[in-house]
Amino acid sequence: MPSNFEFLDHRVKNTYPGVFVQFEDEILYVSSNSSWPMTSVSLVNSSNQVNSVFSSFFSARSKKITHSDSSYTIYLYELFDYDIWMPGFYVIDYNSGEIQIDSVLTYEQNNVDFNNVCFDVARDSTDQYYAVNWDKLLRITDGEVTEEYDFEIAYGSRLFKNANSDIYLFRDNELYYFNGNNLIPVKSFQEDILDIRKNGTQNILLFEGLLMIYDLRFDELLHEILIDPEIFSLDQVHVQDTTINTIIPLEDTLTYIQHDLVGNETVLINELMPDEWYRSFKLMNENEILVCGFYRDNNISSNLFFRSVPLDSIVNYKKSSLSIQEFKLHQSRRDTFHSFTDIHGDTIYEIRFFYDIDITLQNESDNIVKYFNIFSHIPNASPFGNSSFSYTSSDVIAPNESLSVQSGYTKYFGSISGFEIVIPGANYRFNDNENRIAFPEFTSTVVEEDFDPDIVLYPNPTVDRLTIESPHIVKNVAIYNQEGQLVLFHQSSNLRNIDVQFLPSASYFVKLSFDDPDKVVWKKILKF
Repeated sequence: MPSNFEFLDHRVKNTYPGVFVQFEDEILYVSSNSSWPMTSVSLVNSSNQVNSVFSSFFSARSKKITHSDSSYTIYLYELFDYDIWMPGFYVIDYNSGEIQIDSVLTYEQNNVDFNNVCFDVARDSTDQYYAVNWDKLLRITDGEVTEEYDFEIAYGSRLFKNANSDIYLFRDNELYYFNGNNLIPVKSFQEDILDIRKNGTQNILLFEGLLMIYDLRFDELLHEILIDPEIFSLDQVHVQDTTINTIIPLEDTLTYIQHDLVGNETVLINELMPDEWYRSFKLMNENEILVCGFYRDNNISSNLFFRSVPLDSIVNYKKSSLSIQEFKLHQSRRDTFHSFTDIHGDTIYEIRFFYDIDITLQNESDNIVKYFNIFSHIPNASPFGNSSFSYTSSDVIAPNESLSVQSGYTKYFGSISGFEIVIPGANYRFNDNENRIAFPEFTSTVVEEDFDPDIVLYPNPTVDRLTIESPHIVKNVAIYNQEGQLVLFHQSSNLRNIDVQFLPSASYFVKLSFDDPDKVVWKKILKF
């Protein structure tokens, strides 16, 4: 990958970056998301072109196995569909540019057993799979369960395969060897085992704040190195012959440390990186690493990203520049619907509000914008939890051109909340604009007009349009009905005219906000 490579997967809201494999000019990566697809596997190249490899409606854990012939296997397991565990697991094999995907014991199979939920999986040298079930170790041959081992420690156990294809189970602080029929205790440690991974013929064990490196069959402890206790996965560790590199999974900070085998450490990177959290990394060469994490903009968006980071220089990464020129929201209709029956047997009816949303976007980049997402966040949207809308681009925006997009949002009475939207990226790159729209609560209790002779709305009464006369720059306008509910919101760089022709005839409260955040003016208008 190039030294200025940076990629932002802005298509979905990412909840957790999964494992990834980096080849010469491509990255194969897993993403766990909070919206469709719940689990996705994609391939991105050095030009930020993305191809979907696999997607599914269930969430999944992932793990990566590196083979001696430089091929890779990714397992998707512990499948969960909103409120039900799903059976089986998926195997993604990558070898010399070819990708093969197999499903084992999953719902697509005939006569599937939904009890065969797989909480971890491994494959031996004869292509037989082993999976940990609720209370058993399963042996799987040619897609069928051929043996069930009823081990007391099976539930909660995880599987590990060493360089000799020997199968081990570990749970809590105990390590066992599976000899084909029984579990043989191997080691009992003082602390719980967080992760185990092979490194050639060696085995690396991760504990809280500690790495242990053993030989092939765990007979000899070769090295013991103290590391940062924040490290919870061996995806954050890279072991070489004489050094061990770690990335610390801290929010807002990129910290990369090199350890030697006798306990000395050198901090190679320690930089503030606002709104970023680092999940894993790969050592590209002795002077550069590839980091994987997710970029979070408060509670609005959370997006997986990759970035190549040199250890000895500063890089200017390519950016997109997509700005929000104008934002309009107006209430199109409202209705009531039967919501629920309370403990006294009374029927509760809720009021539902429908809003139309119009957004005008400006491409300030030198290149066309093909892909972007708009994410939103409505906090405290009770009684139905956090609500939001999102918009996925299907249009091209030429350089210095604008595009208007439309969407909708439904709100329920009782959810007093604000509203924010952002565009975190475009063309699979970070967006260099602030791109934040925030407007006041959907309901207001203001009933009196503020007197400010310098600010005038006319004509008043009005039929279709309002003109704003103000010596100050008007940032946004919010209009509320007599019940205190938002019926219109309009934000632009300097508002002077407001279209109100769609509003029913009534009196309204108008809230004007300015560049000065401390200045807010309320007015009353009459709409005919």
